[in-house]
Amino acid sequence: MTARPEGAPERTIVNVPMKTVMPASESCESSASCTEEKTDGAEDCARVEIRTTWPAERLHVFIRDVERLLRINPHYEFDRFDWLDGHHRTQARMKGMNHANGQPFDVHLRVEETAEGLDLHWQGWLKPLTRIRIREESPRTAHLVIVDDYSPLPRQERERRRTEADTSLLAWAHALHRHLRWRPHLVRWPGLEPLIDRFWLRMKPAARRISAMLVMVTLAELFVFAVVFAIFWLEWRG
Repeated sequence: MTARPEGAPERTIVNVPMKTVMPASESCESSASCTEEKTDGAEDCARVEIRTTWPAERLHVFIRDVERLLRINPHYEFDRFDWLDGHHRTQARMKGMNHANGQPFDVHLRVEETAEGLDLHWQGWLKPLTRIRIREESPRTAHLVIVDDYSPLPRQERERRRTEADTSLLAWAHALHRHLRWRPHLVRWPGLEPLIDRFWLRMKPAARRISAMLVMVTLAELFVFAVVFAIFWLEWRG
């Protein structure tokens, strides 16, 4: 946790970007439109906004899978994710490690669906609420807005527990932006979409990174083999 910069509002408890806009035409990593903006009084919150090429209706369907949404966060390593109310999926218990702040967690989640998105109510974390909102930009595009809201807690408690602040929000936004860009391509390959959701995202983040590296190395080896085979075949034909 970094110290509050000089001149920042007194009630800002986490030094993370409060507003990040990621255009759909650019990757998160190279976006020049990423800006930092602090709140100026009423609320203590961290906010990211992702511009997507998904229509609002489809984005609403996507975020209803809350477990998938949270597993996309590259800093959350889950030991368990249990829904406590069966198929209703409004109450859950999560246990694991948040590598963004180095804090283990064992929290309860209550999901509340709203007209504009979802409210995620937390028990056991410093942040009591995460608001997820969808704002339609056009019939074919929408913005996904995520706000970690700390304001319901007294200021003294926030200051005392400031090392528990969840600083993974920006990395989560980057990961969601990438996921929403390549997910439409999954439907071209039968069975790949459920494989990603039921197997890949359930792996620990480190295991996903290692697996991705192994896949890339394997593809590179296959490409080199194909080139060598083609050269030998052409020489044999000649």
